[in-house]
Amino acid sequence: MKIHHPRTWKNHAAVLMAVTALCTAAAPFTALAAGPVTASEVNISIKGGTRVLTESGITPGHVYAGADGWSEGAAGNTNSVAMGGGQAGSMSTPASVRGQNSVAVGAGASVDVSTSQNDFNSANATAIGTTASVSAMQGTAVGYSSKVTGAKGTAMGEQSSAEAEDAAAFGEGSHVKAEKSTAIGTGANVGDGANNSVAIGAGSTVYSSDLKSTDKNGVVSLGTGNAERRIIHVADGVNDSDAATVGQLAKATEKSNAAVTANEKKIGSANLSNGSADLTEGINTNTASIQQNSTAIQENTSAIQQNSNAITSLNTHVRSLGQEIDSVGALSAALAGLHPIDYDGSGSRFQISAAAGTYDGKQAVALGGFYHVNRDVMFSLGASSTFGNDRKAAGNFGVTFRVGPGASQSPSQTSSDVEELRAEVEALKAEIQALKAR
Repeated sequence: MKIHHPRTWKNHAAVLMAVTALCTAAAPFTALAAGPVTASEVNISIKGGTRVLTESGITPGHVYAGADGWSEGAAGNTNSVAMGGGQAGSMSTPASVRGQNSVAVGAGASVDVSTSQNDFNSANATAIGTTASVSAMQGTAVGYSSKVTGAKGTAMGEQSSAEAEDAAAFGEGSHVKAEKSTAIGTGANVGDGANNSVAIGAGSTVYSSDLKSTDKNGVVSLGTGNAERRIIHVADGVNDSDAATVGQLAKATEKSNAAVTANEKKIGSANLSNGSADLTEGINTNTASIQQNSTAIQENTSAIQQNSNAITSLNTHVRSLGQEIDSVGALSAALAGLHPIDYDGSGSRFQISAAAGTYDGKQAVALGGFYHVNRDVMFSLGASSTFGNDRKAAGNFGVTFRVGPGASQSPSQTSSDVEELRAEVEALKAEIQALKAR
């Protein structure tokens, strides 16, 4: 097969993708290095005719990212990245992105925030994992078949889902369908209508039927209706809104019972025949007992206040976890933007790359280096960091191998072989001319 196109290595990389898609009976190709390319109209000559590729999957002037390099129409010209699946000969679905500043990593992973122009421009979404999907602005899905359909939602774990605005699900099979609610643990679930609620622990649930009309700020569940959990290792309450421990309630009950017993004895010992003196003593004792009861009630109120403060602290930790997730999203986006330039075996072996990323109000920058041991082996190192007082950092290290037939053949070697063949042809021509002249 002969390809009629200018002999540049970047154009060859685009043609390799097109030939794989358009002609299944073509002769085998020699694998070429993947790298950023732009594709204009491409003419491909094969046995039986010429086929033309014009803006079918590869748009002229646009850059695309696929599983095996810059080859498959997935991310578009949107500051987004799609990596995974869809390479030539693969049965898997390619990763895809429809939205600005977004990332999809994994076979079948997808970001599709395209219901309106505003949603598309403000996508800022991340889907990581096989068939992970995000269809709402600023969503994050991490894990096999994880799904986010609510704006600013987060789903982390196999087959987890966040299906309402500001919902967060963490753990395999966890699901949240209520706004501003959180499920933490395998199979944890917050149902539709249970807004501002939290389910903590494997199998824990919160449904709208669990809420009362006074539960304006939602509820916290640590189990289900037939599988409750105890909260252990809790300190005694101090403030009025703290929770009271069983120990505190037992002490308060003991004091109250002792006061009632003393009151009963004093009343029983009153002797009317002795006049008013005995009655006065009994009344004084009863007053003291009432004061003791009042003190016990105040201690119980303080214990209840401690319980409330403990729940407030838990909510604070959940919000802090959300901020950590935002930082991870920004760090991942920045690291995903580091890419090397192809190396043909000559010139400098070391390359430096820089990138920036953002997610849900968090920004990060990344710096990476790539060292080519030779044309077939490359080492990579990357680091990223967020900004602000609560700064977070991340890094990675990798090694890449070029494989397949002809992987070790360099352009310079090919050019040398062509020049040798050309010299042999010229020599044969000279011999033929000499023979004709005789």
